[in-house]
Amino acid sequence: MSISIAARLLQMLFQPLRQPLLYGLQQHRHLAIAPSNQHHPLLLRYHRYTEDDVRAAFTKAEIARVAFIRHGHTSPAPIDYERKLTPLGRIQSLLAGSSYGRELYPYFSKALCSPAPRCTETAELFFDSASVALATTSTAEDEVQMPTLQLHKEMYDGTMQPAGSRLFKSIGYAPLRTYLENPVEEDATAAKIVLGEYAQNSLDLLWNAVQTSEDENNGTNNKQGGKALTLLFFAQAIYLPAVALEFAMTVGCNHGVDFILDTNTKEAEGFLVRIDTKSASLLHRPYKE
Repeated sequence: MSISIAARLLQMLFQPLRQPLLYGLQQHRHLAIAPSNQHHPLLLRYHRYTEDDVRAAFTKAEIARVAFIRHGHTSPAPIDYERKLTPLGRIQSLLAGSSYGRELYPYFSKALCSPAPRCTETAELFFDSASVALATTSTAEDEVQMPTLQLHKEMYDGTMQPAGSRLFKSIGYAPLRTYLENPVEEDATAAKIVLGEYAQNSLDLLWNAVQTSEDENNGTNNKQGGKALTLLFFAQAIYLPAVALEFAMTVGCNHGVDFILDTNTKEAEGFLVRIDTKSASLLHRPYKE
């Protein structure tokens, strides 16, 4: 267990929390935003951003959607980080780009990605396929523009080991709710801490990407003629829905949260959070198994 997680557990044991450790998820079907410095009702950590701040920043950047995308099918490897896409995983990534990838265009100037090879390869194939699909429908005046891929070590789930590894070995690939409502109270609490910390780190990265883009471009991010943009986020299973949930709740989504909680994310699929309509939905590619 990492020092930060061990310290957090000790703090929880010896200091009273503002709210109970376990929360009844049923009463949060349509979740409101927790106020600043209050515990999140599903993931144990503290809010750093208000709904108004996040909505204002993303709206200023003309970002109406954020897509959270899982990597394609991988082959085993002695070291988890080194897992790479199989031929099937590459096909899945191409299908994702040519299907919902085309529908989500235009993209924000930056895309966030875990540095794990399985994620970077998924993103690159996604962009290649989306570019081809878009080129067939674009006019000469509408130049297809792909985002710059930014790699962040914080987005690799190995940064949350060994606590995250222990939970995954116990539960495996499963919907987020399975982790958060684990009947073993110790494991449920650990999941909320680990996934909450990963989600908060990822939200920081999303926030910084939007803020630094404004600084670099003097407040002008949109090169797509004022069209609403999609910011893309490529990462690993289990942790991915935690980030999607965190972001959806931060921007005040009142529809589709259950999709994030109850879906076992398939390869090269994910979640779409719409800031403009305060809703969340699933991203599906054509199936090739």
